[in-house]
Amino acid sequence: MKTERTIRAVIIDDEKGARELLRSMIELYCPTVQVLAEADGIENGRNLIKEVQPDLIFLDVEMPPGTGFDLIRSIDSLSAEIIFTTAHDHYAIHAIKMSALDYLLKPVNRQELVASVAKLQQRNSQIPREVLELLKMQLDSKKDQADRLVIASLQGFEIIKVSDIIYCEGDRNYTTFHLTERDALLSSKTLKEYEMLLDDSVFIRVHQKYLVNINYVKRYLKGRGGTLVMSNGKSIEVSQSKKQILIDALG
Repeated sequence: MKTERTIRAVIIDDEKGARELLRSMIELYCPTVQVLAEADGIENGRNLIKEVQPDLIFLDVEMPPGTGFDLIRSIDSLSAEIIFTTAHDHYAIHAIKMSALDYLLKPVNRQELVASVAKLQQRNSQIPREVLELLKMQLDSKKDQADRLVIASLQGFEIIKVSDIIYCEGDRNYTTFHLTERDALLSSKTLKEYEMLLDDSVFIRVHQKYLVNINYVKRYLKGRGGTLVMSNGKSIEVSQSKKQILIDALG
């Protein structure tokens, strides 16, 4: 999306009060966003998207008897960006994060709304269909941990296997993924975000800069904090404060 043009948006939510509140907040705090219309359910939402062809959809997750994800899957060609809204569903939030998509937790916070819109304006690519399919699969499985992760970069999206991550290396607001089967990938998210997202029984924060997959630890060299030698030959320093956590994880 380009920041200089108006973003044409629709709101799809089965709660009238939620739609009205979100519209008011958008009008107050997001001057580049124009809300064209609203819909109160999946069927009306599908028809609205086909008719209006919006740039952005604010989409409620929980819309009984279905979900916002059912709506997405029912549309053959979807070119709009999506910001999900949800009240409480643990599985939905985790799946959305694993898919590198944006969501707003109800009641919607002004700062988070503005940040989500700004993020979309800076992105140079649309959401691939494969990302949405991956999200739906994760939701259907109802698993706490997904086996796929979508990496959001400045160029777009990359889908990787979680099991292929050897270690993650943080550098301020960016994270580099070092992988078994491909070149390293740079993500525009912090290492802390991925530490919170990935399974903490497998991925251990051993240093301010490093989050390692213990399945790829080749050896541990003793020292003040110690040093890990990973399967790709990389030596990673272990912080003294993280030493015992690592030893416990390695068993």
